[in-house]
Amino acid sequence: MNAVKQWPLIVDGALIRKRVDACVTTTSVEAARTAAVQGLRLAQLTYWDVFRQLADQSLVEIELQDAAMEDLSVWAVMPSRRYVPNRVNVFLAALQNQIAELGRNLGKEAR
Repeated sequence: MNAVKQWPLIVDGALIRKRVDACVTTTSVEAARTAAVQGLRLAQLTYWDVFRQLADQSLVEIELQDAAMEDLSVWAVMPSRRYVPNRVNVFLAALQNQIAELGRNLGKEAR
């Protein structure tokens, strides 16, 4: 299962794109997660997308021995820091708190 035909992987420090044949292709995170929970093969999803399923063990993480997944970032791009609507600041603060909470949870699991 995948949303793209190639998965980005880090092998020996270099980014490569590995072609993946899929029985299901989707651009929906929800559809990919649901299909994976139902056992329709592997899905490449972020921790953000599956932390609940990892916690309840309806999904398990597969650690690659000879490759790593590409790190992803979250960016907030605004045309200016002046006159930012309050709703944008509230959203960004909530997003930052959610990401920090996920980071703390990851730290607890690593112990």
